Amino acid sequence: MAAAVALALSPTEAQAGHYNLSQLLERVRNEYAGVEAAREAKNVAEAQLSQANRLWFPTGDLTFGLTGTPKVQCLDANRSPNVNDCVRTDVVDLSHGSRNAFSFDGVALRFDAKLTQPLYTFGKIEAARAAAKAGRDAADGGVAQAKAEVSVQAQRAYWGLKWARASLATLDDGRGRLSDWVKRVDAAIEGGKSSYTETDLIRLKLALDTAELVILDVERAKQIAESALRVLTHDDQVELDDSEIELVAGEMRPLAFYQDGALTHRPEARMLSAAGRAVHAQRSLRIAELLPDIGVQASFGYGYAQNVDTPQNAFMNHPNTVGAGVYLVARTTLDIPERLAKFSEANAQLRQLDAKRREALGGIALEIDRSYADAIEAQKRADRSAHAEKIARGWYNAVDSNLQAGVAESRDLVDAARNYFELRLKHLQAIMDVNVTHAALERAAGL
Repeated sequence: MAAAVALALSPTEAQAGHYNLSQLLERVRNEYAGVEAAREAKNVAEAQLSQANRLWFPTGDLTFGLTGTPKVQCLDANRSPNVNDCVRTDVVDLSHGSRNAFSFDGVALRFDAKLTQPLYTFGKIEAARAAAKAGRDAADGGVAQAKAEVSVQAQRAYWGLKWARASLATLDDGRGRLSDWVKRVDAAIEGGKSSYTETDLIRLKLALDTAELVILDVERAKQIAESALRVLTHDDQVELDDSEIELVAGEMRPLAFYQDGALTHRPEARMLSAAGRAVHAQRSLRIAELLPDIGVQASFGYGYAQNVDTPQNAFMNHPNTVGAGVYLVARTTLDIPERLAKFSEANAQLRQLDAKRREALGGIALEIDRSYADAIEAQKRADRSAHAEKIARGWYNAVDSNLQAGVAESRDLVDAARNYFELRLKHLQAIMDVNVTHAALERAAGL
């Protein structure tokens, strides 16, 4: 019981749908449907590789047949039963419409087996295995790609919800103070002993309505983030931890660090490399298909027909027989023109892949440049907005104190509130943007 209680209170596990960032990322990387689909695609590729590895196993076919048979006797020239001088049988002549045409006096069965062991295929099997291995590597990259993409989505939703919570708390505080200011100024005007005017009161009321409109936008963003988290975690009761939004992004590296990392670590780069190996293997396979397969073939046959004589004549059909053989065989098909066309197709696919690879690498480089610029801008914006928010907070608190003392300037009331809340929201937005842009940059670089 004590162990159960300790486990229930353990802070390392997400309890009742509450997740910190690391727990959220672990959840989506393991259980998101897109990641599961990528894992199953890898299982498919593993199965295809297993099939390719078994191409060296012998192949063949087994045939078994069962039917009824009439009684058949060997007859000599005098129409007497004689298996040693069998020149004809007493089978029914269907042209005479005998009633015994479909009579059955016994059963007949036939069993045939044929196995072929490949010895040399001029590289067909090796090419098929190389293509399957490349497919497995590409599928493995697909799993990493799915995890990386859902990780960025999860972080965007996580920090989006944190931003919305902090923004709503700020706006709620501002709404409360503005409401209090409106009441104070309105009461002062009604008392007839105030330096404030109706215009001052209207300006405060407009500021309060503006705050209400901003709250509506933030609440909408909060709902979207919560919906995204429910989809990503497959948890309708998902909740985040109560920690405040904060900067968690690490120190920025030089741009070249991210560009170089993408060539080796990014899943898409590994998938492009695997695709190149697959196309080269496919081309080798098309060349090998122009040449025959060499192997050893073994066959076995057994036939039995009840109530049917076996003639002692090599030129007649023997329904009761046993036979076996071993052959060295070479096999090919004569669709050479079609195979040459497939070889031309493989060459075209190779050129196509080279062009797509150059296009993809250019796109990756552009994505890294854009993500790097976004991260740098967000970091600078966070530093500047933090400084501006600090100054605006001091002005805002000073105006609030002056209002309590009855000496606040009418214009300062609205300007101080507007500047503080705008800069506070911009600072929160910048913090979220820094964390999200850093995540996007690491995703672009495959880190």
